[in-house]
Amino acid sequence: MNDKVAVCDNFSFDSVVLQRTTPALVMFHATWSNPAKSMGPLFNEVAVDYSGNASFFKLDIDESPEMARKFNVRAVPTVILFKGGKVVASLVPISKGHLTDFIDKNI
Repeated sequence: MNDKVAVCDNFSFDSVVLQRTTPALVMFHATWSNPAKSMGPLFNEVAVDYSGNASFFKLDIDESPEMARKFNVRAVPTVILFKGGKVVASLVPISKGHLTDFIDKNI
């Protein structure tokens, strides 16, 4: 991880994601998921590229299952974009380009 991606959980989610005035992207992941392991470094790179335009967070679904249920996360990794405390869009990313296209279209 880098200083552009913060960790959030059940306890901090409302204050660090939903109450944020700027767009927030949350990557729901799990340590056992190979696709999530592969996407993690790419999510970190994108966070650097989009620094100043959005905030980036990671949430481990095993440590915070309530958030995964609340936002209907069915696959990991899933990236959800929040604006003004509301879900704007979600994506199961397959590449860095797929993720950047998603961000460009939605923020």
